[in-house]
Amino acid sequence: MRYQSRTREKELFLKRVKIYVASGAAILLLIGFFSFIFHFPLFTVQNVSVSGNSVVSSATIISAVNAELLRHGGLSSWLGLTNMWSWGGSAQVSGAALKFMPGLSGLKIERNFFSRRVVIKVSERPKTLLWCFTASGSCYWTDRNGRAFSRAASTSSSATPAASSTSLALIDIASSTSPEVVDSSRPNIPLLSTTLPAAQYGNLLAVATFLEKLGFSNPVLYLDNLSYEEVYFKTPDNKKIYFSLLFDPSDDLGAVQSLLKDPAWKSIQYIDLRVQGRIYYK
Repeated sequence: MRYQSRTREKELFLKRVKIYVASGAAILLLIGFFSFIFHFPLFTVQNVSVSGNSVVSSATIISAVNAELLRHGGLSSWLGLTNMWSWGGSAQVSGAALKFMPGLSGLKIERNFFSRRVVIKVSERPKTLLWCFTASGSCYWTDRNGRAFSRAASTSSSATPAASSTSLALIDIASSTSPEVVDSSRPNIPLLSTTLPAAQYGNLLAVATFLEKLGFSNPVLYLDNLSYEEVYFKTPDNKKIYFSLLFDPSDDLGAVQSLLKDPAWKSIQYIDLRVQGRIYYK
């Protein structure tokens, strides 16, 4: 009986050893297989490019995405960023990376295993207005919500020389394709802050549209005092048109168009639209 018991224990021990050896061999084979697959030359990244960007440089975007991929670990830390499998973290990367690039509103990573190319597709915040501060010479692009999301250089003669001397390697140069606000009511605002309360900014956009419909493309609006809640525009013949930021002036468009065509326009010094439903001029 004792001999049979020992024989059985020996058989069980050998069986366990075989299972452990087989399991270990299977694990090693799987590790070897996946290591071969992941490190196979066909999965080596040939090129990383960026599309959809004009404000933020491609180098900045790639650098930010690289940092986020490595920070999240996983395949990126194990395989390195030269492997195609490391570039699959769009959902993880986009939110964190965008915090460091306020000029972007969206980011997506796309991989093409056939060409071994990675494309980082971005969408930028729309450049709605160019906002410049005469005291500091700082200029920003603002989005549809009035948020100053990117530094810019002014093309307006109203801005101080400091605006045009800002490092072109760090900012986007403004072209004359957007309305501009020249703000002398305060020295500056922090990047990523809002320029005006939402309702006033909406009315400001309506003012810019109003002027463009009058034929003044890319108008420059002047904001001298925030507490007055008003802006004004200078026509090419140096006449002023005053607007309130408390309402949309669109209802007065027809009347002002008629006034501009009137021969009396030559002798008019200014038009005042700061009272809703009323037009004053001198």
